Amino acid sequence: MILILSLLLTVQPVDDWMLSCVQYQALVLRLYSDPYFETTENLNRRQEIHDILKSRTFDECIEVNA
Repeated sequence: MILILSLLLTVQPVDDWMLSCVQYQALVLRLYSDPYFETTENLNRRQEIHDILKSRTFDECIEVNA
């Protein structure tokens, strides 16, 4: 019992999450089609949200515009 408790206390909880490519693409599409985020005063917030989504998906899911 003590071993189990010590393992639970030393193991860090999984607080990281990732989006699949399909989830990422759907969220970005929704984000950029939302009229609220199209307004000038919300463009920075939209970019912040997009950056968060980029950080939570795999590199191969992010389209690079060259």
